[in-house]
Amino acid sequence: MLAITAAFEREVKDYLKAGSFTRVRKERGQAAGPGAIRFYLSSAVRDVVVVVGGFGREASGEAVRLVVEKYMPDLLVSAGFAGGAQPGLNPGEVFVCKRLLGLTGQAAYWSSNTVMEKSVRESALPYDQWNDIEIRWGSCLTVPSLVPGSFMKEWLGRTFATDVIDMESYWISEAADNLKVPHLILRAVFDPVEFTLPPFVAPSLGESTVRTALRAASYLIAHPGSVKAATVLMAQAKQATASLSRFLLNLTPTGTRVLNLAAGAR
Repeated sequence: MLAITAAFEREVKDYLKAGSFTRVRKERGQAAGPGAIRFYLSSAVRDVVVVVGGFGREASGEAVRLVVEKYMPDLLVSAGFAGGAQPGLNPGEVFVCKRLLGLTGQAAYWSSNTVMEKSVRESALPYDQWNDIEIRWGSCLTVPSLVPGSFMKEWLGRTFATDVIDMESYWISEAADNLKVPHLILRAVFDPVEFTLPPFVAPSLGESTVRTALRAASYLIAHPGSVKAATVLMAQAKQATASLSRFLLNLTPTGTRVLNLAAGAR
């Protein structure tokens, strides 16, 4: 059994649609915040469970615990968006993160003396299934909150030599290690280091698609000059989601067949 975890449904929505996944379980975990942890299965992509829900340290760790407890996967894959931390990265570029770093507390105290570091074993990678996938190894830095600004992303990338930045990878890997589950961390670049996220993005984390759209609309009405940035943001999200879907559909033979059928239907 392969378990795929994601913080937000929009990160894997193309994969769920292409694989004809349906929700089979919903749980309100103790650390899931305002949302719930949702489980998806598919008759087309067998032996795969997708778990969506929660972001940050506690909720992502709980999602790992629940899926391991209920489905006992042989491999866990965390898939999601990340901010770029190095110049020249494009939206949709996917990294398999084998070097993970973590920071806690306030940014004023972040330094090489406070960063945590761990690695993900390459032996977890099922090479016999991934022959057609170009693997780009990289590093991911996990921080307590969203980093929207270009300057801060650049500083983090330079200071900690990381490719991308997110809010879960380190803690997901730690939870999987504690449960002795082989795992991989996949991150698609959402916002390159050169791009500063609009102010409405951070408060929208964890909200429904409808509430996020309403928040974005309200912001754009008040700041019409930001329409271009919002349009770019939507395109970047689409690219990142599509890249993760293609990558994930290659994880299993049945997924590859679904991917080929979907390509033929276009």
